[in-house]
Amino acid sequence: KDLQRMIRVDDHKLIVYPEAKVVRLYNVNMDPLELEDLAGNPENAALIRKLFKRLQQLQEEMADPLVLDEKFPKLAAG
Repeated sequence: KDLQRMIRVDDHKLIVYPEAKVVRLYNVNMDPLELEDLAGNPENAALIRKLFKRLQQLQEEMADPLVLDEKFPKLAAG
């Protein structure tokens, strides 16, 4: 069972799938059906890192025991 975590900040939604080690990024304002994954675009790397850090902060606030650093070391380091 692959648990996911997600966060939405402004127009963007980041979804991480820890077991599959997959990250998805959507602009939900322009793409409400989430059909175009923007995570593969290098121009979005800084935004993904920013949202990932915010997701980790939210996890801490909610006492979520899932540690994402181990599954996404490059994002955690950035």
